Amino acid sequence: MKWTFRKIIWYDKPSKVIKVKKIFLFGFYGYGNLGDEILLEKSLRLLSEYDDISRVTVLSPKIPKISGENFKFELSNVSKYDFLKLLKTINSCDLVIGGGGGIFQDETSLRSFLYYSTLVKHALLIKKPVLLLAQSLGPLKNNISRRIMKKILQSDLVYPVMRDPVSYRYSKLFSKNTLLSADLAFEIDDDKEKGFQEKDSEKISLVIKEPINSDDFFNIIESMGFKKIDLLLFFPKEEEKIALKNLDKLRNRFEVSVSIGYNRIVNSIATSSLVVTQRLHGAILSLIFSTKFISPKNPKIVRTFIEFPYPGFTDFNSSFELVGAIKSLEKFDFDNYRETVLETFSRRLINVRKLLNFFLETKYITKNLIFEPKT
Repeated sequence: MKWTFRKIIWYDKPSKVIKVKKIFLFGFYGYGNLGDEILLEKSLRLLSEYDDISRVTVLSPKIPKISGENFKFELSNVSKYDFLKLLKTINSCDLVIGGGGGIFQDETSLRSFLYYSTLVKHALLIKKPVLLLAQSLGPLKNNISRRIMKKILQSDLVYPVMRDPVSYRYSKLFSKNTLLSADLAFEIDDDKEKGFQEKDSEKISLVIKEPINSDDFFNIIESMGFKKIDLLLFFPKEEEKIALKNLDKLRNRFEVSVSIGYNRIVNSIATSSLVVTQRLHGAILSLIFSTKFISPKNPKIVRTFIEFPYPGFTDFNSSFELVGAIKSLEKFDFDNYRETVLETFSRRLINVRKLLNFFLETKYITKNLIFEPKT
C-alpha cells in the first residue's frame, strides 16, 4: 500500500511542475560518531527505495561508504566549510533533508545550532522544501536559538518529523506539518538485526562518554558476578582518553577489551548480559539486540522512552540508585517491554515513509507546494 498526499489549490497562472531528482542531506556526518553514522546509513537506505532520485549530496568531509549497498543515485559530498559549493548544492537541489538526530540544540554548542539553522534558512529563502527527518529539538537554552527555531518551524516549506513526543509537542505548537515518528535506528534490517543471540553471563558492555566518578560503580559491577568488561567507543575522538583511563583502572579487576566500529560494537552488545550506556544509540541498539541496559537520566535518552517507563534509568554516581536499578531489572519483563517498544516505534516510522512518499512519489509545484499525482 502506498501513501499519497494530494493538495489541490487553484491559481490564475499555472506554476512549473517539478519532480524531485536532487537531494541535499545534512547532519553531523563523517566525523566517526557511530550514532550519526547509523542515521546516515538509514537515511540513504530509505532514499534508495525511490527510483527517480538522480543525486544525493551529503554534508560530510568525505563520500559515505555504506557496506553492501550500490545506490541507484549518484552519491557525493560537500564539506561544511566549503561555503561556495555548499550554497551551489542547496541552490541546485530539489529537496533538503535533515537526516535524523539531535543537531537542533544549543546545549553542546550554540555555534553548531546556528550553522545548521542557517542552512535551513538559506534553503527557505530560495523556496526549497525542507524535511526534518526523525529529528529531536532542544535543549534550546538561548533566546536567539528559540526564536530561530520557532521561525523555521512556522514556515510552510518545513516538514518536521519528530523522533520523540517532547519534540513533537513543541514542534506542533508552530507547525501544522508536524508528524510523530521514531529514531531512524529503529528502522530494523531483519537480515542483520535479528536481536536474539546467546548472552555471556560474565560480560558487560560500557558506553561511557563522561567519567564515572564513583568507585562504587565498579565495585557493584564486580559484586554482580561480571568478570569481563568491553569498553565500546561510539565516538573515539571524544571517548578514547576516557577509555584509556578506565582501562588502567579496570584491568587489575576484570578482563577488559575495547571495541570500535559498528560490527564489533553490535556483536559486543548482542552477546553481553548488560549494557551500561551514556549514549542514546547504545540504549537503542541494546533494545534491538535484546540486551538489558542501564542509562543515566539524560533528557535525550529518557524522553525517547518517555511513554514506556523503564527501571534502568538511574544515577550512575548514586550507589543506592544503581543497585536498585540492577535489582529491578532482574525482575523486569524485558522481552515484553522490548516487543512493545519496537512495535510502537516501527509503526511510527511509517510517518517517515509517508512524508518521503509525499515528496518522492508525486510531482510537486514549487509555489506553495502544490502536490499532484505522478503521471
